[in-house]
Amino acid sequence: MISLFFPLFVAITFAFDPSTPHPHTGKVSPMQKAPAAVSLSMLQRESLSQGNSVFMRVRTGEERGKGVAVQYIKASAETVWDTILNYPQYPQWVDNVTSCTIYQKQGESWYTALISEVMFVEFGVYTHNRVRKEEGYMFWTLDYRRRSDADDLLGYWRVEELQKEPPLTRVDHSTELILAGVPDFIVEYLSQDALINGTKWVKREAEKSTR
Repeated sequence: MISLFFPLFVAITFAFDPSTPHPHTGKVSPMQKAPAAVSLSMLQRESLSQGNSVFMRVRTGEERGKGVAVQYIKASAETVWDTILNYPQYPQWVDNVTSCTIYQKQGESWYTALISEVMFVEFGVYTHNRVRKEEGYMFWTLDYRRRSDADDLLGYWRVEELQKEPPLTRVDHSTELILAGVPDFIVEYLSQDALINGTKWVKREAEKSTR
């Protein structure tokens, strides 16, 4: 998971419900192996070394958006993982998130409920997160046993420790998002700003823990 935090500025009816199955079992396919590192230009690497994030739009289209953000974090990979997986802290760390809980955990499968509120509209997503730290990544899809407000999604964190001393870790954060009935510019916004902001708060909190 989960770094999908959806600040919506249109009137949409939300119906997230843990007691109702999602309308379908998936329009995106789960990942079968660890994602490759996104290729970066010399200018992009220089920007990362200056503390900035780099965003690349992979695809946008009708009700669908996909992108990836990359960030260098001055912390160990273990500290970065501890930050990403600290779901109960999301309401304090992430804008608009009002609740984030783990409702089931079994081996590498972590199931989370993330609820946000923007402009007095509350909405939620239930995700099935596969945590594969030993392989350097995790990814998530919807938990199709529960109804989410996103039509479908697929996201991942890729965590690669570049050096031990001083610690430096590269993080790639990607999301493919489908929101039925939402204008294209909203999908584009969610698949860009949410990713960039996601890498920023992880950087902030992981580096704070390292000091």
